[in-house]
Amino acid sequence: MLARTRNAASSVVAIVYTAIFVGLIYGPVGWSMMGLIEEWDIFYLFKKFGVFYIADASSPMSEQRIRPLIALPYTIGYLFGPNVFVVLHVLQATSLVLKGIAVAVIIDWLLANRLIAIFCGLIFVVYPADTMQMTLRAVHINCALALSVGGIALLLDATRREGRTIRLFESIFAGMVFLTGSLIYEAGLFLAPLPLLVWWARFGWSRAAARLRAQIGPVAIWSSAVAIAAAYVLAMSLSGSNYQMDVTGDHWTMLRDVVARIPLLFTIALYRLFAHGWYDGFRMLLSHLDFWPWLAAAVIAATSLLLIFPTRVSKNNGNWPRAARIIVAGLATAILGYLPYLTSYSHLMTSQRTYLYAAVGATIVIAGSMYALAKIRPSFAALLGGLCLLSGLGSQWEQMAHYTALSHRQRMILAGILEAAPDAASPGSKRLLIIDRSGSTSNTWMLRGLEMRNALTWLYGDEVSPLVCTEPGLLFSSFGTDPAGRPGQCIESAAGWEVGQGLAEPVHPTVSDIHLPVYLAHSDLQLLAIEPDGHVAALTPTAVLQPSASAAVRWRKALGCWPASACMFQLPNAASSSFHYDFGKYWGLDDVPWGGGWRDEEWNLPSLNPVSWSWMIAPEANLWFKIKPRLGRYSFRIRLYYWISQDAKNSLTISLNGNRLDAKPVNADSLQADFDSSMLKSGLNEIRLKADQDAKNGLSVAVDQVIIQPN
Repeated sequence: MLARTRNAASSVVAIVYTAIFVGLIYGPVGWSMMGLIEEWDIFYLFKKFGVFYIADASSPMSEQRIRPLIALPYTIGYLFGPNVFVVLHVLQATSLVLKGIAVAVIIDWLLANRLIAIFCGLIFVVYPADTMQMTLRAVHINCALALSVGGIALLLDATRREGRTIRLFESIFAGMVFLTGSLIYEAGLFLAPLPLLVWWARFGWSRAAARLRAQIGPVAIWSSAVAIAAAYVLAMSLSGSNYQMDVTGDHWTMLRDVVARIPLLFTIALYRLFAHGWYDGFRMLLSHLDFWPWLAAAVIAATSLLLIFPTRVSKNNGNWPRAARIIVAGLATAILGYLPYLTSYSHLMTSQRTYLYAAVGATIVIAGSMYALAKIRPSFAALLGGLCLLSGLGSQWEQMAHYTALSHRQRMILAGILEAAPDAASPGSKRLLIIDRSGSTSNTWMLRGLEMRNALTWLYGDEVSPLVCTEPGLLFSSFGTDPAGRPGQCIESAAGWEVGQGLAEPVHPTVSDIHLPVYLAHSDLQLLAIEPDGHVAALTPTAVLQPSASAAVRWRKALGCWPASACMFQLPNAASSSFHYDFGKYWGLDDVPWGGGWRDEEWNLPSLNPVSWSWMIAPEANLWFKIKPRLGRYSFRIRLYYWISQDAKNSLTISLNGNRLDAKPVNADSLQADFDSSMLKSGLNEIRLKADQDAKNGLSVAVDQVIIQPN
């Protein structure tokens, strides 16, 4: 009876502290973040085809049938109407709490140490290797992961039950929970061996085998659940074209690629998981010291745990092999959690979503390390746990700030379009042609291609099919390219517009009947402009200038702001006397430029401080920025990461607000120009680059950094 009371009290403490730390993640920024990419795709499908729960061969998401329950979390959010993003944040926060509690249960079963268990549950929630946990794109992954580790925690807890009936019922429930998680995101299947690994870590070979025979019922139930999930995934992967197989190739190609990429498991994956992620997390923490009240609350909460559960670990030397087994088991689990991503080179090159499952094993490694340190001196274990929590919090705060800023930029553009063309979805309305002078919508994170259509269709409540052309160069905002990888163009003539010149294939033919190029007479379109500062102007006069009252209410709820002036998002560092732009400060967190003519960011890996760069994909590319210049002399410096040819590099010219800069080489990859501050404006300024493109692929130079500062 006393043991049950202690377990119940420990469970309450775990729930409370995990909820506190999830609240600390959200606290400084809040949950105003909206959709970014795939969320708009799913909401568009819901609006066009109605709400669905299962992605099978007959559903609008048939390409995701390996993950038949992938849409379920978004369905739950969508059913709550215009407040869908708030609901998704609640689901996200709930899944974070559940997965933290589940890992705490697993480690408590492994170590019988409540302090280390709760610490590690919290560390798992904030583990800093992944850079996509806090986006709403990851809601389904976090839900799936919570179910996967929750199923494992329930299974291990079942083995502690004395009653045979309750043990079997809990095992069945554990299998169902794990199966559900695997059907939302199939990577959960790679955690199936974890119960055996932690069993071995706790008991060793001989004792584990004897005890395992006594748990044959739970083992059989668990194996059945895993077999059902694995059989389904295998059957779907053989059933025809689907997203996962399109990315990885056939099974033989997949296996061959995994073997060939094993070295990258160590040079990129494990390096990021056990070293670089923590380094990045501390850098992010130092950049958010303005969140100090929340940081102080985290320190107080972590310290109070030491008072509730003092660290007591036996110093018996016989326990050292157990600590070693725990670390080995955690390392094996981390490799299993990352293994699916070795099938795709593009996933290896990002830290988004690829470390969420691997973090389970990495957290077990930390648990084993804390256990070993506590045998030497308990304060060492507490120090390790505290440092991990601080780094992890820094990482989550940076994610929240970064993705919320991107979301607010999207919201500004969407609100501006709604206000400038409130009747765009009305019967007989003209087609929207949007000239994006800010260049932002050429980036994946900023409503590129059909994402603009998907978001606007959901917001208008009816189908709209806008076309977007970005400056400079009037490039068609699309994921489609010509055979050489160049984007289509928009050409204006006296009669109208030709949109998508150079692209002859359908854009996303599975979800769209758009064939390019599209020809539009001036009389058939409504022309809007996204100005460099992000506000939207109507270039074609329209009779309807105000939305209906019901539409305004719906948009205010969906966007969290209205009218469009209340949704404006300012360019960063407007009050600064200098300007420094990098395409990304932290690996995986791309900084979307205020400008166009750029390809999406790339990174060099592995590296302690990975360099980010972006290729120019148009004859001209630009960057908009705000500054408050000082009187006197200024210097401009640009660092190139690469160039397609020496001719392309030599042809590079740079202008500031229309005035050409005499930029001269200072070393092999950098150019510098000095100029008077009178060339700068107080407020909005433009840097424009021009270079000769390669005829085969449309590339010229790749830019790493741009700096403008007083001498």
